[in-house]
Parts: sequence; C-alpha cells; structure tokens
Amino acid sequence: MNQPTPNLAQRYGIYAFFAFVLLLPFARLSELGCLIGLILTWSALKTPLLDPQGHPPTKLIDRLAKRPAIWALLAIFAAGLIAYIDAAAPSESLKSSAGLLRFIGFCALGAVLSAAQHVQLQRGVALIVLFWLMDASAQALTGWSLAGQMSADRLSGIFGADDLKLGPVLAVLSPFVWLAPLPGSLRNRAILRTSTWLLLALILVLAGSRAAWVIFAVINLALFTQFMLAQVAAPKQWRQRLAIFALVTLSFFGLAKVLVQTDTRFQARVDRTMQLLNPSGLDFALAGRLPIWQTAIDMSAAHWFNGVGMRGFRRAYPEFAAANDPWVQTNADTGKLQGAFHPHQIVLEISAETGVIGIAAWGFTLVLCVALYRRADQRQRALALPYGLALLGMCFPINTHFAFYSTFWGSLFWWLLALCLGALSAERIEASTKS
Repeated sequence: MNQPTPNLAQRYGIYAFFAFVLLLPFARLSELGCLIGLILTWSALKTPLLDPQGHPPTKLIDRLAKRPAIWALLAIFAAGLIAYIDAAAPSESLKSSAGLLRFIGFCALGAVLSAAQHVQLQRGVALIVLFWLMDASAQALTGWSLAGQMSADRLSGIFGADDLKLGPVLAVLSPFVWLAPLPGSLRNRAILRTSTWLLLALILVLAGSRAAWVIFAVINLALFTQFMLAQVAAPKQWRQRLAIFALVTLSFFGLAKVLVQTDTRFQARVDRTMQLLNPSGLDFALAGRLPIWQTAIDMSAAHWFNGVGMRGFRRAYPEFAAANDPWVQTNADTGKLQGAFHPHQIVLEISAETGVIGIAAWGFTLVLCVALYRRADQRQRALALPYGLALLGMCFPINTHFAFYSTFWGSLFWWLLALCLGALSAERIEASTKS
C-alpha cells in the first residue's frame, strides 16, 4: 500500500498563517489568511493526513475533537452567544460572536504544521518584522515610509498615519525577532540579535505607544527569566547570557536617557507617565481612561452574568456613564448617544461584554494553555516559546489594550493562540491517535 502524500492542509497550511501577518498592515485584507485557512481545512476534512513519524494516516475530521484550540474557540464562541440573548447591540454582538468561527481554520491547521514548518513560519515572521523596522527607520530619518508621511507626534510605519498600531504590533511580534533560528556562530548571532533588539526598542520609543512599551517590557522580562533559568540545562552559557542581557539593558537605559534629553515628544510621554505617582494627575497619565474603566465596572456589575454583548460596550455606555462623562457623544449617523468604543482593558472588556460566562471561557483557555505547557516536552516548549511570549505580552492585564473582540486585535490573538497550542499539542495528539 502506497504511503499517502501530505494533504493540502499539511502542505499549504503554513501559507495561511504567513499571509495573515504579511497583510496585517492592510486593514481587512489580513482576513485573507483566515479565508485560506478555512478553505484548506474544508478541503482536507476527509483526506488522509500523513504522519511524519510513520504512524498510520488519519483524517483531519477525526482529529478535530483533539485540537485544544478548537475547544478554546468554542468556549468563547458560546459565551458570545449567551451574551447575545439580551445584548445592547444585537446585530453587532451576533456578528462578532459568529465571526469567531472563521478562526476554525487557524485552530485546525495550527497543530497540523510540522516542527520544520513552525520554524520556517517563525523565520518568515521575523523577516516581516525586520522589514517593518527598516521602513519605520526610514520614516524616522526622512519623515516618510511606504505608507506615507508620519503623524505629527509619532512613527506610524507601514500601518500609516491614520492607523497607529505600529508600536503594539511590533512589541507583540518582537519574540520572533529574538528567537528565530539564525545561521552563523553564537557570537555573530548574539551581535545580530542585540543590534536588532536595540533598533526595535528605539522604534517602539519613537512610535509613542506606552501600551507597546509595557508589552515589550513584559516580554523581555519573561524572556530574561526563561534564559536565566535555562542555566540549569546549560550551566556553561549562563555567564554569556547574563553579559548579553546586561549589555542590552545598559544600552537601553543609555538610549532612553539620550532621547529624554533630545526628543521633546518622548520626554512629554515620560512626563505624562510619571503623573501616575500623583493622585490628582492619574486620569491625565492614563489618557482620560478612568471614566471608561469606572463605567465598565458599573456595567459589569449590572450585567454580571452574560454582559451587554460582544462589541455592545459603546451602545450601553451612556446608561452607566456619569453625567459629565467626556466620552459620551451623539452618533452623527444614528443621532443616538454612544460612549467609548471599548474598555481599553482586557479583563474589563470580557466582564462588561460577556460577564462571568466570558470570564469562565477565557479562564478555561488559560487553564488549557498552562496544562498543555506542563505536559509538553522541551522541544515542544521551545517551538511554542515565541507564540507564548507574544500572548503573554498581548494579554498582560496591567496595561491598556485594543479590543479583543474586534477584528484586528482579536484576529492576531487567535493567530497566536492557534499556533501556540498547536506547537504544544501536535505530537501528543498523534500519539493518542496511534493508541
């Protein structure tokens, strides 16, 4: 009997993930990656999957129930449906919750990728991020990037001056630059990665997003901790690692000191951030978000079970806002009052829009990630490390966030989660299928 060749999902699944990142700066075009993933998943449902370890081939449809990312997606989808029952904006809530199903392709394909394909994808993402860095560097020097002229106060890079997402996206994807497998000697790789890290730090500072600074700091702290703990497995390298991180840290603080003294925009953001230490300046330091968070808390308390529905926050906002809330305004198209688009904080967004049901669904996803990590071997953990670090920085709760139930940020989250859980669980699934 002839051994089957890899089916379409195994051969081309990597391109669905790659296309998503490549098209990320071009608004809804990144959804093409989701579409490719759905098409590949549908086409491969009943065709044999070639097992790289020589196990008997199985069908994708028979293995979907063993994909952990599928269960996470269905849990959050169910929370969205329950929130739809009495949603403040029923059509938007239904569209957002139903829209989660487009990530089934990513969830199904994530664990189908081989270890070699995960490595190729991570290298590809690193190259894309490096290209964005070069483009942003050109904008820092000339005022122009491929997407046009920068805004008045910050770099916008490939995303354009009307879509200031450069900083957060670069920060989230920074682990791929640091961890992507590179050719050459250990010394040359260390020099290249250190130089790239400093350039990335500089661009993030000039991009002006304080949320991106927190993401970058969290990722680097986690990476530093992971590298230092690795001395148990490689005790001869811990001094080199400590020296590299010491050099990087000193270089960063030196760079920050120079920018504070020479760049008025950066100095203004630092001064604004320092107002966190002043109770009377807290709302100013948080860019006026205190009323939004208070309203989100009140909304969560009133709709504690299932929230006001996905993307229903701005519709329900005027009902719970204070009388002088600066975020309440009249919608020019509908003539109705509306408020801030989302709570700008992941926990408040989940609780306000999907209630304790949503908190439970996201908690289940977190438990699933931790459980899979604990059961994974060293190779699987190393393979999942860039995705896991990116998710940690992205979801770190002591920060401000884009909306996780939105198209842009939500799509990036599911892209990362599908790949992370896939890298952690693929071989375990194959082993259980064999038995």
